[in-house]
This record gives sequence, structure tokens and C-alpha cells, in this order.
Amino acid sequence: MKKILGFLILFLTIFFNSVYSQTFINEDINVNTTWTTSGSPYIIQDDIIVAQWAILTINPGVYVKFESNTRLTVEGALNAQGNSSNQIIFTPLEASPSPGYWDGIYFTDTSDDNNCILSYCTIEYGNYGININNASPTIEYSTIQNSSGHNIYLSESDANIQNNIIQNSSYNNGISMNNSSSPIIENNQILSNYDGIYIDGQSDPTIDNNTINDHRYGIYSSGSTPLIQNNTITNSYYDGIYIRASTLVYSRTISGNTITNNVTGIYLYGTGSGSNIPTIEYNTITSNSNYGIEIKSSYSNPIINNNNLYDNVSYDVCLGNSNNIDAKYNWWGTVTTAQMNSLPYPSDITKIYDYFDYSSYGIVQYEEWLPDSIIAIDDSLVVKPINYNLFQNYPNPFNPLTKIKYSILKDSRVELTVYNIKGKLVKKLVDENKQSGNYYVTWDGTNEKGICVGSGVYFYQIKAGNNSIIKNMLFLK
Repeated sequence: MKKILGFLILFLTIFFNSVYSQTFINEDINVNTTWTTSGSPYIIQDDIIVAQWAILTINPGVYVKFESNTRLTVEGALNAQGNSSNQIIFTPLEASPSPGYWDGIYFTDTSDDNNCILSYCTIEYGNYGININNASPTIEYSTIQNSSGHNIYLSESDANIQNNIIQNSSYNNGISMNNSSSPIIENNQILSNYDGIYIDGQSDPTIDNNTINDHRYGIYSSGSTPLIQNNTITNSYYDGIYIRASTLVYSRTISGNTITNNVTGIYLYGTGSGSNIPTIEYNTITSNSNYGIEIKSSYSNPIINNNNLYDNVSYDVCLGNSNNIDAKYNWWGTVTTAQMNSLPYPSDITKIYDYFDYSSYGIVQYEEWLPDSIIAIDDSLVVKPINYNLFQNYPNPFNPLTKIKYSILKDSRVELTVYNIKGKLVKKLVDENKQSGNYYVTWDGTNEKGICVGSGVYFYQIKAGNNSIIKNMLFLK
């Protein structure tokens, strides 16, 4: 009987220790330390610093619970790599917390970027989820949610933020950056924050292949140069993409995105003495409740080529300045295309707001509109070619650069050559095999020796298979 009772006591002791084990953390981590499931949950009772010379490793399945207003600051390294079946959870000690219950995870300028990894983690109900200052950790396959501040904040950071769910920061942003940050933001779901991604302070992030849904602005950029490509941006109650460029700041390409069911798809506003000249290409911009693209102020002068741009409720393009806008090679939908086909170019097109609606504004130059929509092939967005073609260069006249577009119906050997008015070779721009598709080449006004040519008329000719097309252009010094 005593032996049975002894075994029962031992069993109950082991059972309760395993079920109710917890480790209290109230001192900084000054040596390499590993937190394991046997010590979980780890209760953070005070602000904790991982010292510059120390590595904190957290094993899969560990819970880290924070008392009110506490934070984890990483001056050394934090290696928290869970897996798909055993995530690492950073959460409040309180059972029913409000956003902002604890302060968040902070990475400082001394932290070891190569050894700072958050993978398969859940970080929730902080003031910030993750605050990164002059550091560049890797954040992947994690859920960052329900913060009272930004779910992720970056300053002077080149962090890798990939394959995460970033959601439900209703008063602040999913990702917010400042001070020349250049993060890679890729393959994330960014959902139901105030703004999806907020960019400021001459930052130049790469934003690629994210789903950005249900925000004020899907992407808001001020005084910065984001590369925005291959994203799906929907249900913004202001703009899907808002670009505000200040003095001498230029936007990069907005390409391959699906921008739908926002109020305005893309809003461009240039300020100062610089120009806001993004290239907007290969996007599908449709079913927005106000404008597809709205262009404001005299410093906004985008190139809008090769987009599906149709069925936006008020206007597909609304021009609000005196610039003439290059809007060639777009698919404008069945109704607008029929109207364009029936009228001389340029004309007053119902879904384009420009000079024909207000004579102080410029013209949306929609010529060479496409007869069919843009389609996706082999994961890259291209216009489906319907014939061999050589398009008029743009701009024309030009100095110092001009862009030439050409279309190849079948795989061919392609030559594209510039001649002077006497028929003498000036420069061969293309001489190679090309697959079926659409291409651009730029000529900088130089000859084969790299010497700038004189002002005048030049001819450019394409030869592809048995096809040959020639056009002329005007170079002005």
C-alpha cells in the first residue's frame, strides 16, 4: 500500500510539474541561453535585454508570456525558429488582453542581423509587434497581429519580411517604415490594418507578391521610391496605392499588380521641384469605385503602358495637371475600346478626364490602344502579341533618351537598327534571338562608338523572320 501511494505521489508530482511548469524571467540575458518546452511558459516580469554578446535561442512550441508594459530588447541575437506544427508564441500573460498590453520585441543597432530570426512565431497584442531600429532581422512564416501601434515598424532597416500574416492593427499600420529603410516585403498577407504599408523618409522597399486587403491606403508612400510589383491590393477605403513624391524624389516601377475594389486604384501627387515619374505597367486596375488612376499637381508625369485599365466607376484615368501623359498600349475594356475605335485620335473619351473635359489640363495620350486584354504567361505579365509590330518611339522628339517598343509574334532572330537620313548605319540596338512577346529598347542618341549624334531625323528598322518595318524619329540637342 505504501509503495502504491509512493508511486501515486511521484506520478502526480511529475504530472503537475509538466502541466503547470513555468519559468519567471526578470533579469537581462547576458550569456547564451536556450528556452525549451520543459520551462514553458516563460513569464516576462520586467523589461528584458538580450546583451550584445549573447544569443537567446527559443525552441519550437515555447510560449513567452509578458506582464503588462514589458518588452524584450535584442542587442545581441534572438533565434526563435518554430515550425509549422509547433509555433513559438509571444503573447500577454492576461487571458483576455487588449492591444498594447505589452510593449513588443525591439531590435537595436547592435543586434546581430545574421542570427536574428523569427520564424513560425505568433506575436500578438503588443504596443508594437516588432520594432526595428537600424537592424535587419529576418521575419518569416509568422503571424504578427492585434498591435495597438504598428505591427512592424522599421527605421534604417533592410529587414527581410516574407511569408507572414500581418493583421488587425486597426489604429496603426501593418508595416511602417522611415529613415532610408530598404526592406524586402514579399509573399505576405497584410490584412485589416489602418494602412497596409506606410513608407516615408526616402525609403526604397521592394514590395512583391503580397495580398494587401481592407485598409485606408493599401500602400502609402511619401518622399520615397518603392518598387511595387505583383501584389493584389483590394478594398482600400481611400486609395490602393498613394504615391506622394517630394523634391528630387522619383518613384520606381508599379508593375504586375491587381488593384481592384478600392475607392481610387492609384493616386499620384508630386510636390516640390522634382518630378513624380513612375512607370505604371502590366497592372490590372479595375472596378474601383472612383478612379482607376488619378494624377494631381504639375510634378506628376507618369508613364502608363500595357495595363488592363477599365470599368472604374468615374474615370479610368483622371488627369489634374497640364502635362500630356503617355498612356499608350493599354487595354481599356470593351466599351471604351469601341468608343476609341469609332472616333479620331485624340477625342473626348468618356472614361478619361483630361483636356477635353477641362482645357487647362493636358491630354491623356491613349493612342495605339490594345485590342485585347493583358494576360499572364509563365509568371510574367506580357501583352499577347497579335502581329509583328514596331511602335512609334516615345518621347518623340527626344533628348537624350527614347524608348522603342516592338512585338514579336513567333520566336525569331531580331535585328533593330538605327540609320541616318542617308541610310548609313548609326547603331544596332538589338541583334539576337527573341521569343514571342513584347519588348522595349532604349536609344541614348549615340552611335556604335558611343559618340552622340547630331540633331535630325533618324530611321529605325526591325527585321524579324521575313518581316521588316521601318519608322522615323527626331533627335534634338
